Amino acid sequence: TSGTGTITVNQNKTSDEIPEVYASTYSIQGALDAINNSGSGLNTINVGKGTWTENVTINKDNIQLNGARKGIAGVEHDASLVDATIVNSTNNWSSLLNIEYADNVTVDGFDFSGSAGVDINGASDVTIKNNVIEDSSDDGVHINNASGKIDILNNQIVSSQYNGIAAYANGYYGYGYGRMMRNNSIDLTIEGNTILSSGSNGIYLSNINNQSDQTEVSLMEDEDAPASEPQVLITENYIENSDYHGISLYDVGGDVTILVNEIYNSRYDGIYAYNSSGYYGDYMSASYDDGYYGGYYGSQPINLNITNNIIENSDAVMDDYKGYDGYYGYYGYDGNAGIELDISADGYAKISDNTIGQNFEYGLLGYSGEIDLTGAGNTIHDTNIGMGFYAGDNRKA
Repeated sequence: TSGTGTITVNQNKTSDEIPEVYASTYSIQGALDAINNSGSGLNTINVGKGTWTENVTINKDNIQLNGARKGIAGVEHDASLVDATIVNSTNNWSSLLNIEYADNVTVDGFDFSGSAGVDINGASDVTIKNNVIEDSSDDGVHINNASGKIDILNNQIVSSQYNGIAAYANGYYGYGYGRMMRNNSIDLTIEGNTILSSGSNGIYLSNINNQSDQTEVSLMEDEDAPASEPQVLITENYIENSDYHGISLYDVGGDVTILVNEIYNSRYDGIYAYNSSGYYGDYMSASYDDGYYGGYYGSQPINLNITNNIIENSDAVMDDYKGYDGYYGYYGYDGNAGIELDISADGYAKISDNTIGQNFEYGLLGYSGEIDLTGAGNTIHDTNIGMGFYAGDNRKA
């Protein structure tokens, strides 16, 4: 198609029922390759039930890719898979679905099994919803250097080798007269997902929305670059049996809201947030004209709101985590903390109306940042220490 159109792909079609334009490559990828959309019109591909053994790449704008279970939350997919659109592959280390450098893409209603899950790379305005993603050899959903609005909604993500959902922003560092910064602003919503048995974190965010304020940098090449107001919302997710943290934030800046999630049986922390200081330093040659300017800027402060979450561990699961490991050393008798914050002196966290308990060393553990406990109280029960606040040698609390 060109412009706007719909392609329906079903298995067991005869040759005269397959549009000639992609008859030679009768597959999900073949349907995508048939689209020639140079305008703003939306192209829809409806994929029928059955098993599709392929690795799919979307590198075109304005795509709606629908599986047979479109509109049905991942946790409600029939385990029998009788009416499912299943995508798998014999290539264990390639993404089953790779959305790269495309704008305005929605994927709805698939069952992805094995290989390296779903990858969003350099894309913008992407929605992944109502899918099952299981047995990924990498992250279940892996987001890298995305921009615009990214929505991960109502998926069931099971037994990922690493993180259930992960978002990274490696960005870039400029030299000469350019500014060294991460190009990493996204408006990210992670909502309504069920994330089970992740090999690392249930949800992991790293280096997103943390570029330094432009006014702090005098050697910026483009003074007219548009400012953005991104935010992160993590809400109404069910996260269980993460082998590290339930939710982990590393150098994430700006507004982050963690609201009404249930987090059970995390080996270490239920919610962990770490931010480095705002400025890592720079270096410059003797002459500005030489153009040798370097260094980089760390995380802009986080404005974190953690409200109305349930964070608990069970005796049975924590018993499995006891003992000695050659890499980690001795695991503690209990989980480390329901919530652990080390968000630098400039960071702010509002903690209210959470229920934290059972088999944590700490209910709340704080090292740095302004931690606000006013408002609705938190319930902390059955921990060795309810709250602990410490300032290390290089920290300000």
